[in-house]
Amino acid sequence: MLHVIVSQCLIVTGDWWALTDTTAVPGTIGAGVALGLEFLLIVVWRGYYMWQNRRRDKKALESGITKEEQERLGRELGEIDTTDMANPHFRYTM
Repeated sequence: MLHVIVSQCLIVTGDWWALTDTTAVPGTIGAGVALGLEFLLIVVWRGYYMWQNRRRDKKALESGITKEEQERLGRELGEIDTTDMANPHFRYTM
């Protein structure tokens, strides 16, 4: 369908630019800004998860629990529908 429209426009006007709309510039800028904000949000989100993992690892090390025990406790709490924020043995994977 698009190739028919393009070919008809080129036949009628002989100009490719007749297909483009110069008012699309603000929309393109807006989409670029939204994409940049999305990228920034993803980087911040990853940083937050990494900080949470380090904080939880530090607390677990201070308590003297082994890595295997942490994983077991994390699984047990996960099986009873404990959220990631409430489960001190939960680790975010990257």
